[in-house]
Amino acid sequence: MQKDIIDLQLFEEFYGGQPQAVIWLSPVWSAGNPPQIVDFAYSYANQQGLEYLQVTAAALNTLTVRTSRTLTDELRTSFYNEMLHVYETCIQSASTIYNPALNKYAHVLRSKLRGGILSVVQDITTEKKMIDQLQQQKRSLELNTRELDRQKTLLDNILKNSSNGISVTEAIRNEQGEVIDALTIIANDAAVKASGLPRDIYLTKRITEIEPSILSTPFYQGTLNTLKTGTPFLYQYQLEYTGNWIEVTSSRLDNDHLIHIFTDITTIKQSQLQLEEFASTLKTVFDATQTGMFIFVPEYNNNNEIIDFRFDLVNATMSSYAQQSPAALMGEPGSKWFPGYLTNGIFDMCRQAYFSNKVKRKEVYYHTDGLDNYIDIQCVKIGNRLLVSFTDHTNLRKSQLKLQQTVSELEQSNRYLEDFAYAASHDMKEPLRKIITFSNILKTNIVSGTTEEDKRILNRIEASARHLNNFVTDLLNFSYISQQRLVKDTVDLNNIVQAIVSELELVIEEKQAKITVSNLPVMQGNARQLEQLFHNLIGNALKYASEQPVITINSSLAPAELVAEKLPNHAKNRQYMLIEVMDNGIGFEQHFAEQIFDIFERLHTRSQYSGSGIGLSIARKVVQNHGGTIWAKSEPGQGAIFYIILPA
Repeated sequence: MQKDIIDLQLFEEFYGGQPQAVIWLSPVWSAGNPPQIVDFAYSYANQQGLEYLQVTAAALNTLTVRTSRTLTDELRTSFYNEMLHVYETCIQSASTIYNPALNKYAHVLRSKLRGGILSVVQDITTEKKMIDQLQQQKRSLELNTRELDRQKTLLDNILKNSSNGISVTEAIRNEQGEVIDALTIIANDAAVKASGLPRDIYLTKRITEIEPSILSTPFYQGTLNTLKTGTPFLYQYQLEYTGNWIEVTSSRLDNDHLIHIFTDITTIKQSQLQLEEFASTLKTVFDATQTGMFIFVPEYNNNNEIIDFRFDLVNATMSSYAQQSPAALMGEPGSKWFPGYLTNGIFDMCRQAYFSNKVKRKEVYYHTDGLDNYIDIQCVKIGNRLLVSFTDHTNLRKSQLKLQQTVSELEQSNRYLEDFAYAASHDMKEPLRKIITFSNILKTNIVSGTTEEDKRILNRIEASARHLNNFVTDLLNFSYISQQRLVKDTVDLNNIVQAIVSELELVIEEKQAKITVSNLPVMQGNARQLEQLFHNLIGNALKYASEQPVITINSSLAPAELVAEKLPNHAKNRQYMLIEVMDNGIGFEQHFAEQIFDIFERLHTRSQYSGSGIGLSIARKVVQNHGGTIWAKSEPGQGAIFYIILPA
């Protein structure tokens, strides 16, 4: 352990005049072996050091780091460790501390000197407080700046996004201080838009330049009064230069500035004028319409019960039923002119509409009070009144009754015609069979002596007879489907189609046709009719093939939207199947898609394709009998697709 002798006189010469506190501390060693530094004793302090430590020179000699009352426990440990490190490493240290015991801030520089630790302490309490104060002022200024920025942003957003126009106008005075003009100095986009002027004109031209006559307007006088008294002013004003209407609120900002908040009410004004015009037109229509219209107000008895209604407003159509003018009915009870309305249901309907606030409407046969009319009458409560309107459709109703009678007669006639067609077709079958049979016998027996022309005539007789036989057969089938009561049973459409393919086996082999059938549904239906449906569709596909026929039959669950489109009156709680019959035949123009289902309609001559023109009519009739629908899509040369929707 090195022992350095302290020369206090020398220390005083060096450090006594320093403006900073200078303190020299010597190590305190333990008595053990080897000895260790256990404390540091205050051995020297200049005058500034004594003042900083708040001790006298005599008291300094008994003071150590561990016993100093001017150090907190935290600082005591920190000082000891710091000085021990400097002593052992000879490395200078510098730190800034706050001593709560002294309530002082200091910058401390420590270095090893003459076997002890020399501490130079610069009291920065005043500077620290000034810095803290400046930082506090800075933070306050930043907060104020942010608040101002927020308020400015808020104001900018209000000005920018407000649907109302906001502007500031500066008064222009003469030498006597009188307001002679004004200039808009601030305006948001809504204000510029409402003005109808470009922004550069709106903010650079005086108001007398923009609108020369403004000085004589009530608006200008009102704003002058606001500028003088501070009383806000509200006014609706039409701009002379644009024709727009604005509603303005003027408030005083100071003696020379006014804030204007205004709304463009041009649309409202136009609507108001339109409403006034509409009201006038409505009254004209009300008076001139052929529909009877009137306003009823209720009349009460002493028990607060409605016993009648009085006319409050009546149009000419209504008053004509009483053979009076509208004015004659005004204020009169309905029962005075139409006593029958109290007992024929109209009064009860009016009363129900009045109490329930619901629209009531019904058809009434008014055959009292000298009238014999069918009227469609409606009651609507409006406030505490009742609007009643009615349409007289006596002629229409009587025509409808007459039409219903005619339709009934036509239906009876159609039934007779269907019976006749069925009977006639049935009776023609046997003579046609005999004609075909005798033609064949005649061709067989008369071989010699017949010319080629005779043979050609016999062939034509036979062909015509066969065609007529096919026609009568199809007509019988159509009549049968139209007349037959539909008896349904469980039908597997797969079996139906398989039987038809077997029946047409020779034609299919002859044309080398390819028929693909997916899994078809099992449904409730008439097997014979469904067989005719698919027989006609598959037969047509084979008949109208331009090359090797390819026929595909698919089925799937029909989409609800498609069912709703094609069957508007379908059963909402049922599912439907969509069946598609596709071929690669000659096709047809799409505008013929409905015509092909009409009876006796043909798109080709018999010399081109055989047939009676009844097959697709039978197909549609079968589908309709089963509560479904059928339609087709095609293009020439692209084949055809027949779509069928049937209840699943």
